[in-house]
Amino acid sequence: MLRKAGELMSSLGASFVVTGEVLGQRPMSQHRKAIEIIESESGLDGLILRPLSAGLFPPSLPEREGIVDRKKLLSISGRSRKTQINLAENLEIKDYPCPAGGCLLTDPVIASRLRDLFTCMPDFDMPDIHLLKIGRHFRIHPALKIILGRNEAENSRLIGLTKPGFTLFRRRTSAAHRFGHRNPR
Repeated sequence: MLRKAGELMSSLGASFVVTGEVLGQRPMSQHRKAIEIIESESGLDGLILRPLSAGLFPPSLPEREGIVDRKKLLSISGRSRKTQINLAENLEIKDYPCPAGGCLLTDPVIASRLRDLFTCMPDFDMPDIHLLKIGRHFRIHPALKIILGRNEAENSRLIGLTKPGFTLFRRRTSAAHRFGHRNPR
């Protein structure tokens, strides 16, 4: 994800990347060594700003250049979300994800769908990202993907995310099925 962010920086006019990572919050992926490896392998050495834990890391390039005031950055670490919840309350932020939830990118299914999106649809937009969370996905051809809703709620979300170039298929219900009669076949 950070490598892709790095690729998009120049087209967005960005000079660095900001993440919401907190040192030690996710023991498998947000420990110091993992964070250092990810930064190095993404090609963004010094260009990732982690405002919630910045005080626990060496200053990033934006801090060293004075673009960001290091004194205003935090030094949060560990699994507790109390500091972030208090910060949200102080900033009057009321709509934020449940603290117990994990990053969708750690879900192998979502990660696979995201890789597929990057490969087959480089000009994706936010509705395309939202589609990754819905239904069952089948890549038929590099230019053709089928997404099947698993229930009425997912079907409604799929309908809401359709855009020009999408084809929407709906199953017709037979009169017998609508009235509770089923064909034994």
